[in-house]
Amino acid sequence: MISNSTNKTFPILILICSINLLFGTFYLLQLGRPFIYYEYLLIPFFFSFFKNYIFRFLTLLILIISDLLITVSKIYYFDTFNFLQKLNSIFVSSFKLKTWLLILLSFIFIVLLIHLLIKKSIFRVINNSKSDKKYGFYFFLLSFVIIYFFDTFFGSSNLNYKPNGRLNYNFSQPMVTQLLQDAKIYFNKYLKVSQIQDFKNSNNSESISFKYLKNDTSNKQVLIVIESWGLVKNLYKRKKQLQKLLELELFGYQFQFDSSLFFGGTTSAEVRELYNKSGEAYYSIVQNGYSDAISIPQLKNNKGYNTISLQSFSGYYSNGYHFRKVAGFNQIKDFSFFKNQSILNFNNHYVSVNDEAVFNYGFKLISTQKRAFLYILTINSHLPFHVEGKKSELQSQSDRITEQFTQLANLLKKYPVNKLVIVGDHPPPFFTRKEIEQYSSKFVPAVILTHK
Repeated sequence: MISNSTNKTFPILILICSINLLFGTFYLLQLGRPFIYYEYLLIPFFFSFFKNYIFRFLTLLILIISDLLITVSKIYYFDTFNFLQKLNSIFVSSFKLKTWLLILLSFIFIVLLIHLLIKKSIFRVINNSKSDKKYGFYFFLLSFVIIYFFDTFFGSSNLNYKPNGRLNYNFSQPMVTQLLQDAKIYFNKYLKVSQIQDFKNSNNSESISFKYLKNDTSNKQVLIVIESWGLVKNLYKRKKQLQKLLELELFGYQFQFDSSLFFGGTTSAEVRELYNKSGEAYYSIVQNGYSDAISIPQLKNNKGYNTISLQSFSGYYSNGYHFRKVAGFNQIKDFSFFKNQSILNFNNHYVSVNDEAVFNYGFKLISTQKRAFLYILTINSHLPFHVEGKKSELQSQSDRITEQFTQLANLLKKYPVNKLVIVGDHPPPFFTRKEIEQYSSKFVPAVILTHK
């Protein structure tokens, strides 16, 4: 039984707040996580029902894993359950040894932390007596009221009350609410693609690809979606990254810069550009196995183009091959085709070849075509990005995209195309505020090159 309940309450509350601070990385990283999840306040109440070590271990394990799963899925612009489905692709990924060691050490840390919380922390004094149950209930009730007060003050509670108009901080929320919202998205029976909301860019315009390619009748057209290419706020850095493409104006190309709103991850970007639809349409296509809305590849097929989809990594990821088949591409080639034609790439954990090898193949191929529409999805700039030398991950990832633009500029001189559209899928999902603030939080960049 808990004695001196008043003396125990403050240490338990401090411990729970400390656990939440730990998994919020003490705000050293920008994870979008609330300061505290309400479920942690229920630990004393749950523990009062069972003294059994295994039960308590599993209770904390489920709580912590759920916490981490929500956080990681949001970092990569996924809902929790679609992220879980995506996790099976880990078996066709190639992580470096240090990454596997980091995963193993993280697991050991979580197991050790749970053991210490059960055996060595203030939680160990909680028994399964009637008074302990009563204490656990009152602890949750009192701490919930206190935290909800701060939640309201910071403007993030359901009351939508803002005594201070400048504050809008996600102080606390129920974990189960987030999981239920994500489950609703995952288990939703998706509408037909034609019934799903069209993508609306700024000024209610269409997606970049629909804007510049849908009605274009030139013979050789290319669309490239660059993985994790964000809109750099610094104009000098932005121009430096695009310099080789800008220089193509000396070789008969007209350069145009644009931008697009983005919502969600890479799958959302693909359906945005190929269908001018919101990200939900991607899952409708995968779930239902067809689309009743017309895509850009289908439009081009109807006009006599050979439509080609290329990528340097496996089409297994996110059911990508299936999505592109439904989209109507005549030819689809991925890692299984390119693996014997190029060296492997080790910029990240994805098993892939260099994106430049795909560029080379694609541009050379359409140079032999009378009318062709080429679509390329890159992967080498995906995070986490393996850093070489003393450069930061931020700089290394940006430089990798610059290398790709340099190669594209060289290919455009050798194999001219009538129109090339390059657009980012989403900003790179960095953790720290310093890194995140380098990019626009709403827009991704786009470049349109038209041969005069």
